[in-house]
Amino acid sequence: MSLEAKDPAAHELVPWRRVVAFNRQVSHDVRNVLNAVDLEAAFIAELNSDPEIAEELKKLRAMVVNLTKTLHEVSSYMGTFSMNPIELEASLLLRELRERLAKLHPKGMAEVAWNESLGTESVRVDVECISQALREIFENAFQFQEKGRPIAFTCRCEGARHLLLELREGKSSPVPTEEWGTPLFTTRRGGYGLGLFHASRVIAAHGGELKAVYDPGASALVTRVSLPLTLPPAR
Repeated sequence: MSLEAKDPAAHELVPWRRVVAFNRQVSHDVRNVLNAVDLEAAFIAELNSDPEIAEELKKLRAMVVNLTKTLHEVSSYMGTFSMNPIELEASLLLRELRERLAKLHPKGMAEVAWNESLGTESVRVDVECISQALREIFENAFQFQEKGRPIAFTCRCEGARHLLLELREGKSSPVPTEEWGTPLFTTRRGGYGLGLFHASRVIAAHGGELKAVYDPGASALVTRVSLPLTLPPAR
């Protein structure tokens, strides 16, 4: 994978590994500075007893923590990741996902129509990696949800080989999906175009696939995740 250089006179391609290494170093340096700012703010808060100043310092530290978290996420999304897969029932994976989403996004999840049609089918996954990837898809939907437009989630087995997860988002106008999940593509101000890219990589590493299509008949953006089921041993 490579990125075209911004300088039109250069006509060079920058290898993705170099982009990753550059981002990792910049993120590390900036986070060091932010950590120093956080420590300084904490020190000032201890020296000063003014409630108003203390409240402003609290806000400053929250801003620093959020920015540090964002930098860490961007860096991790671009780099490599390791997995430790285990076999478990797909229904348990979905239960864990639903419970975690309910804690992180209670308002959004309260409005999701959630439908599962699962038995005892199993998948072999790294629970944390795949859960993070699926959360990214939901969080993207919550971020772009239009007022009065529902979000519906369904999960079922597709034949005997695949687990199919489908998220449908009502949209008032067509949504282009040609670059869905590609790196550094985003339609959100302040976005980095790496969340869905990371989710796509994690799903692919599990032998699955992430696709998004716009359904004009239903005026809905449909995001589908397919994961291989663990087949029972041959008899």
